[in-house]
Amino acid sequence: MAAPLVRQIKIREGDAIKLMARVVGPRNTALTRSQVSAISWALYDARSNTSRTATDSGSLTVADVFFDTLQTTSDDAAWEEDATGYNFAYQFPADTFALSGRFRLEIRGTPSTGEKFWIGVWDISVVETLTDVSA
Repeated sequence: MAAPLVRQIKIREGDAIKLMARVVGPRNTALTRSQVSAISWALYDARSNTSRTATDSGSLTVADVFFDTLQTTSDDAAWEEDATGYNFAYQFPADTFALSGRFRLEIRGTPSTGEKFWIGVWDISVVETLTDVSA
């Protein structure tokens, strides 16, 4: 499949971040849960000398993050990209981005049949906050 579009995001350190994407198959139709068997993610420190080594990674449960129908702003006001909607959404917890820096987050899917595919790639700038948000 084609290389993914890289989205740019800026957040404050300690913010949770909800990522959404419309994931389509070879015929440009939205994939459904039954077509996806696994989802994995990897976080890379873009400033590290070992930037090709993930600093954190994991897997997501397909039923928790994938939708069989496209979700639109009437379902979730956070979707602002277009009127068509999204079929993947996951909110990474605040402790994922507890420190300031530049990161790349890559999310890949494994289909029920066929080759792995991109769900999304995000370059994330995490801005240092001077206030202790945990207090």
